[in-house]
Amino acid sequence: MNLKKIIIGSILFFVGMSIGSSNAKTNIVTKEVPVEKIVIKEIPATCDYSTWKSLKEIDDKGFGYAADGMNLCSEGFEAISEFDVKRMENITKEMTAVGVKIKNTGAERQLILKSLGY
Repeated sequence: MNLKKIIIGSILFFVGMSIGSSNAKTNIVTKEVPVEKIVIKEIPATCDYSTWKSLKEIDDKGFGYAADGMNLCSEGFEAISEFDVKRMENITKEMTAVGVKIKNTGAERQLILKSLGY
């Protein structure tokens, strides 16, 4: 009996959706979007290879912190599944520290990008 109700309910649902969507009005909206100009940026003569190298080192450090954060998230889900509150608190503290490191690295990166003219 329950299977029969489920089948009838499913059929009614799909019939109702079909009827409802067939009566729906379709509006076509067009919007003109301005095309951006290609900007060729001159690299300041004051920057050299060491500036780009330091930017790469900062980026590598940032990706390392992001990987640490992902690993902590994985450990956090594991701690949640095991209902280990103490471990979750420790992971939260570690994640907060990683967040601060990422924030500081981002600020450091912005300074380098600014010196490169970006």
